[in-house]
Order: sequence, then structure tokens, then C-alpha cells
Amino acid sequence: MDFWTMDIPHDCSHIWRGILECRELIESYVIHQVSNGEDISLWHDPWLDGGPIRKRILTTVRQLSGHRDNSKLSSLITNHEWNLPETDDQNLQALYEDIRRVHIDPLEAKDQLCWKPHPREKIANIKTPEAELKDVDLKDVSRDSITLNGKVSVNNPYDHSIPICEISFVLKSADRVIASGAIPDPGSLAAGLTHLDVPVKVPYSILFSLARDIGSDWDIDYELEIGLIIDLPIVGNLKLPLSQKGEFKLPTFSDFFK
Repeated sequence: MDFWTMDIPHDCSHIWRGILECRELIESYVIHQVSNGEDISLWHDPWLDGGPIRKRILTTVRQLSGHRDNSKLSSLITNHEWNLPETDDQNLQALYEDIRRVHIDPLEAKDQLCWKPHPREKIANIKTPEAELKDVDLKDVSRDSITLNGKVSVNNPYDHSIPICEISFVLKSADRVIASGAIPDPGSLAAGLTHLDVPVKVPYSILFSLARDIGSDWDIDYELEIGLIIDLPIVGNLKLPLSQKGEFKLPTFSDFFK
């Protein structure tokens, strides 16, 4: 049974009927963030602009594609890139052109369903937490790396805790990814204000190579992106994207003895 394309049963409850009748409204406020496509239905999920593909093209065209009704989007993805077959059918050609415009995020571990245009927006009267990346500072200096610390503040508007599914991070400098990773099962958000620390470890070899290539001194410009995925009541997984740009200094010899 596919939520987005199923017919409304005649004998369903008033609550379930009301949810199903709101699907088109919900579609306009959500977007699928594609990673590997394993959690997205090719034909039934609204991952492409315009809603589920099943509603847009004829059954004969879907059959011509060679992909079954239960196919996952992963059947069109290889190594985080679109792998679309050649076809002479004009309808499929137009569909594949639309698909090529969809961004695949290679840094995400799995597909995500997110609010748009911004997850902090209050949608359909559903309260959502407000998150802010307050600061990024130098946390630790070891013999082979430095550890930066992203300080995140989250305001939970509910009177109960909300589970945090994952915290992912990407650290960039000079348009390069110099560190990335994820913190699985990082706990939960208590009611009210919660402060989170996101440690980001960067090896010296990467920093010195970067400084040499861009001709930089001891000051390194950075951009830290953090994705906070929470399990929101009714809605399910919701990603709060955070980012901050700044500058940090490479450690000196004296830093090892502090």
C-alpha cells in the first residue's frame, strides 16, 4: 500500500480519510532529499516536482520503461549518480530530463523527507523546533589532528522530549570537503532549550595540504554545515539544516603544551 497514490478506502475512519484527503496539500510542503534512492518509491513517492510519477504518465509508458510498479529510485542510481537508460519514447525522454535535474546528495547516508522551503517554517499548524549553530571553536589539539566543536542550541516547543535520529556534519574550506561524518543515536531534545556539541576532527595532513595549495597563512577559512535529524510527532523524520562560516588558526608548537 503506497500512501501517496492509494485510493481512499470506503470503510476507513474519518481521521484516516482526512489525512488522505490532505495529501496534495502536504506534497506542496515536502521534498525528498535523494541519497541512494533505497527508501524512495520510483513511481509512488512525490520525489519529483509535480507529484508522484504514477499520476503523471500512462501505465503503458511505465511498462515501456522496464521498471516494475514496486521499483525503488535506487534502480536509476549508480554510485550516487543518475544512470538513466537510452530510449526512443518521447514521454520517457521528457521524464528522464526532469530526473537529471534532481540533485543527489552523496554525503547523506540515506534518503530523507524534508519540509520546504525551510524546515523551521511552521507548516499546517505543526510546531517545529528552532535550531541555531551558535559558535564553532577549537576544542582539542593532538599530535595528529585538531578537533573543532560546533555548539548548537535547539528550542523544543513541546512539553516532552523529541528523539534525535542523527547529527551529520560537513566541514569545507576553499570549496573542498576536509571533514565529514555523522553521530548516530545522539540522544534526545528535552522540553525547552537543549545545547548540543558536535565535534569535528580534522587531520593535520589535510590542513597543511590545504594551506600549501591555496597559499594561505595560519588562518583557514571554513564553512561548517550540520544536519540535525529529529523524529517529530506525526510528521516523522525532519531535518534541520544549519551552517556557519568563519576562520580558525592552525595550531602552533605552543598549543601542544596547553
